[in-house]
Amino acid sequence: MNRGVRAAIGTGAVVATVLVGAVTNLLTGLAKAEWVGRFLVPLIVGGALAVAFLVFAGIRDGHRAATGADSLRFTTAATGNPGNGVMYLMAVSQTGGLLMSTYQEPGRWSTWQDLRPPTRPRDVAASVPQIDRLEVSYVDDIGQVWTTNLTPTDETPKWTRLPTATTVGRAIKLSALSNGLGHGEIFIVGEYGGVAHIWHGRGGMWAAEWGKMKPPGPGRDIAASVPVNGLMEIFVVAAGERILNRWYRNDPEWWRTWGEGYGHGLPHSCVAIDVLNGWPNHHEIFVVRSDGGISHRDHWQGADPKPWRDLDAPVEMADVTAGITSDGHLEVVAISRAGELWQRSYSDASNWTEWRSLEIGRAAVSAYAQR
Repeated sequence: MNRGVRAAIGTGAVVATVLVGAVTNLLTGLAKAEWVGRFLVPLIVGGALAVAFLVFAGIRDGHRAATGADSLRFTTAATGNPGNGVMYLMAVSQTGGLLMSTYQEPGRWSTWQDLRPPTRPRDVAASVPQIDRLEVSYVDDIGQVWTTNLTPTDETPKWTRLPTATTVGRAIKLSALSNGLGHGEIFIVGEYGGVAHIWHGRGGMWAAEWGKMKPPGPGRDIAASVPVNGLMEIFVVAAGERILNRWYRNDPEWWRTWGEGYGHGLPHSCVAIDVLNGWPNHHEIFVVRSDGGISHRDHWQGADPKPWRDLDAPVEMADVTAGITSDGHLEVVAISRAGELWQRSYSDASNWTEWRSLEIGRAAVSAYAQR
């Protein structure tokens, strides 16, 4: 039973006690009145109905308060595209839920699906290890990482807890990618700013422990990208206007040293980051600045990154994620500091649309919120 329902029942009990006492006092005072016998039963029945109504209203309001059924608000989100023309959006709600919705052109969102996480999520990420399969991962409020594989027909996710990352302290943020068929890799930022990663191959067996990546400064958010087959890149938001970057190529198999060039030209420091592969040999970086604005820049392999551009956020934002529905069709979803969802779209044919407030159909209540 959740806290809202318990509070409602407690309130109903107090109200019932007061009403019963009042009715008793009234009947005692009227004991000698000859009409009391005639109205005794209606008085008792009316009082009972009033108490029942108040208890029901309290339970209903408590249920809504605990589950966010009246107004869904979010803290962070991630996207994934399994190659079927659909973009998947996973979002962590302020009440502790993990919800998923799908988006198809031209603007059709499905109702929220509850992914029923076994613990309370803090951040979420997704990757596509093979066509029509989405690997969703989240880090919970005690730093434990969980993961599940979803197909279009899955209704109830089966969550797996990964080994604890002891090398960077409690994990607080994560990102994920797939660098080839069957491969999956998760990157985390720890509470002291360290970075670690863990991976699996085609068999789906995760490594026994996390590898430490030792950035040259503490990080606060992370994003991962595969702009071309065989090449992985990670981006870490660090102090000041720095965005740390490191990349890995399959041949030869090793990680290059950290670089710091991607943040140059930003007017403010960053608080959140995401990266999108919209075309082959390309990725585009989106950041939320400390002033609540959103900037982005894209990079084609073999060329210098383009300058940062402002996306003219309509309100102050707290998080951003970007995905695709098909080649050349980009979708940016941002979360405001108030927890509201906003969307802006891009296509080669029409360029950028205006920002629009995003309201997705209500879901079944969060599994965690009902505890």
